[in-house]
Amino acid sequence: MTLDHPRVVAGLAISGVYDLAPIRDTVLNYALKLTDQEVASLSPLRLPAVQKRLDIVYGSIELPALVFDSIQLHDARVAAGAPGRLVPIDGANHFSILGELRRPDGQLVDIVRKLASNAG
Repeated sequence: MTLDHPRVVAGLAISGVYDLAPIRDTVLNYALKLTDQEVASLSPLRLPAVQKRLDIVYGSIELPALVFDSIQLHDARVAAGAPGRLVPIDGANHFSILGELRRPDGQLVDIVRKLASNAG
């Protein structure tokens, strides 16, 4: 959501929900109370692609909806000519994937290093 900021040169999207519309049909929306305007303005899949590199990662054992959103966002960015990779993290899910940021040899740490080295 901040990729368009002038000081941001690249991004990493981790195991995200990129279209909020389906949440409106779940029990989560009792607390969130999403409006049509919020769904439109806060769903990356509904926004124009920013032409900066965005690597999108998801766990191989994520909920199917999260995998689908990741693939859809990547496909939309490819169609718009925006740079970035789609990277599944083997054996990770929505919660365990962040462990890849804790370990110095974690896959997400490696991706961040590559993004940072290409940004300068």
